[in-house]
Amino acid sequence: TSVLSLRTTGELQQSVTRASHTELVIGQLNHFWGVLGDSESNGLRFILTGDPGFLTSFRTNVAEMDASLDQLAGLTADNPAQVAGMQRMRELHMQRASFAATTMQLKSDEMAGDRGAARAVRDRLRGGEGHRMVLDLRVVINDMLGREAAMLLERSEQRNQMIRQNWATVLIANGLALVAGLVGY
Repeated sequence: TSVLSLRTTGELQQSVTRASHTELVIGQLNHFWGVLGDSESNGLRFILTGDPGFLTSFRTNVAEMDASLDQLAGLTADNPAQVAGMQRMRELHMQRASFAATTMQLKSDEMAGDRGAARAVRDRLRGGEGHRMVLDLRVVINDMLGREAAMLLERSEQRNQMIRQNWATVLIANGLALVAGLVGY
């Protein structure tokens, strides 16, 4: 029973580690989505006000998103489906960053007096391409979150099964000890 208990405890620890890893991936995906929202807000505020502070915040957000994607890539490297999702996220992020950089430059040109740039900024905003990129990112993130949630559910069930098995082992060991004690008495 001691060997069985030690084995079960080791498996339980591995199960907890896997569940924690999955929770970490979910947290990082949600963090990326939050920073994406911040970048959208800061980018639009710059477009509307021309305040360079918002442009600086936007650039900081993009750098934070890059770092988040790097962390996610490391966390999901062992899961082919999530690796594919990460590649798609990175593609969409790069497309969005490039689109936004061009739009920000056009806004800067507009602030310098270029009327053609002002028209181009309005056309880009009305065209909705940036919004479509964000929606595409949301679809990929939701897909990845769904896979991680399914894994978390499975891993949590495995952990709960290990806990039940551990309890059974402890009860059996205590029962045998009680019987041995009574026999010895």
